[in-house]
Parts: sequence; C-alpha cells; structure tokens
Amino acid sequence: MRGRAILASLDLVISTNVDELAEDAHYEKSPYHDPSASPWRPDKTECPTDFDCAHAQSLLIAGLRRGLFSTQQRGGWPQEVWAVDGNGNAYEAQLTNRGNGQYHGYPMQAADRFAGFITEQWEVRA
Repeated sequence: MRGRAILASLDLVISTNVDELAEDAHYEKSPYHDPSASPWRPDKTECPTDFDCAHAQSLLIAGLRRGLFSTQQRGGWPQEVWAVDGNGNAYEAQLTNRGNGQYHGYPMQAADRFAGFITEQWEVRA
C-alpha cells in the first residue's frame, strides 16, 4: 500500500459527520487528466472519455458515505476519497480546494495494489 494515504479507521468514520461531508463535497474535472483540455499533463492518469461529472459526483458521495477516505485532513476535508464503480474500477479523488470541499478524481491503475485494497474495502464497508 502507498505510504502517503492511509484509509480512515472505522472509529474515525463513525466520529465523522459523513452525511455533512457528502452533502457539501463536489467534484470538478481537472484539466490535468483530460488530453483535450489545457493544461493537460501527460504524466497524469487520463480520465476515460465516457466519464462524466455527474457520475464522478456520485462516486465521490458514495466513497464518503462508505467511509473510504484518508486519515489526512485539510480544512476538515479528507485529502483523498476512494470509490468503486459498477464495473469494479477503483477511483481516487484528491482534494483540490479545502475551502469549499472541491475534489478532482481519476481512475486508479488496475495494477496498483492499493486499488485492489480499495475494491475489497468497498465491499466490506457497504
């Protein structure tokens, strides 16, 4: 697993107002992950062309509600939130603006062991 991100314990999830976080958090697409946008960064994971903002917003909310977020907080917001879509693909959202709960997200690499861990936890924390 990655050293930079630690999944919140169930105790932390229980003590966090996940409903409030889920209500206020919002997804905004990052141009860094979109090759048709500027300033695209080819070193970043490319977002699927069929991935839309409404779907990303629903994954962000679902990840927060299931308690799949990091222990690291910035301005009361988890730095990372993870979710899994209906096809079993894991996604990571990164906090972009801690002042208003804005996140951007991207698919995790299938070979990433942490993606496998997130997929397992998605089922455990359902």
